[in-house]
Amino acid sequence: MQTVNIRQLKNNPSTALAAARDDDMVVVMNRDHPQALLIDLKQLGVPDLPAVRVALAVTLFRAGSVSAGFAARLADKPLAEMLLLLSSLGLPLTGDGTVLGTTLLRREPWRVETITEGWELFARYTLQGRRIEYAGGARLYAQETRSLRQSRTQRERWTAGRFAVLRLYWRRILTGGHGSLLERVDLLAELTHPGPVMRAWLGLLGCAVAALLRPWGWPVSAALFSTGALQPALYAALALRGHPEPGATISALARLPGYALWRGVVGVRAALISGRGAWTRTARHQEKLDRPVS
Repeated sequence: MQTVNIRQLKNNPSTALAAARDDDMVVVMNRDHPQALLIDLKQLGVPDLPAVRVALAVTLFRAGSVSAGFAARLADKPLAEMLLLLSSLGLPLTGDGTVLGTTLLRREPWRVETITEGWELFARYTLQGRRIEYAGGARLYAQETRSLRQSRTQRERWTAGRFAVLRLYWRRILTGGHGSLLERVDLLAELTHPGPVMRAWLGLLGCAVAALLRPWGWPVSAALFSTGALQPALYAALALRGHPEPGATISALARLPGYALWRGVVGVRAALISGRGAWTRTARHQEKLDRPVS
């Protein structure tokens, strides 16, 4: 048996792990007081260590400490098999609302190369001619971001992931596949669309550049650029007609100029992230699952 203090555990955890592997256990000390025990799983002497790894993976996933992918690696199982196990135990699989049938998973095991599995699976299955349906009656729990920091990392990851999927599949989108022409056009539009706020921001920027430089036919160019802002504004005006709280909505819309500048900075950062493959996981927060979102 050996002892390590908290500072040693923080600065050199590999030493503590090696001690736990070689001895029965390691006692973690906090100001000369024993606080915790560090025990190597193999030292427990359990007859079925793989089952223990699965149990740990399921417990950590239920507690929200790890993702389904991390749980699969911890349990040393393929992700498709881990998803089936978690769903059979009645554990909700959090994500972006995408649901895959077990028949599809058995025929085509889970394989994702980018950081946004939703966009990548949408592209792959569309080009394979798979049927993708909208389930209007589905109910799910969604955790929305509560701060600009959370929203920034989320938007950067989504945008960078969409760019990565576009780089991965653009040739197949243009040259063919089992999807129809309309499906491929829709897929290309989804992967290249910057979002309504960014589209309005870019449209106004294009108008300003055209008016400033005044090239030949600049009024036509400015008019085309202006549609980027006019179309979302028109849709917002139509939505306000039937909105139960138009005053609060208009007050929120008044913040759009500042939000648009923030989104522009996030868009540039996302382009840089997409080029070098680095990204930051969005921080989670504790939230009661008492408000279903349909």
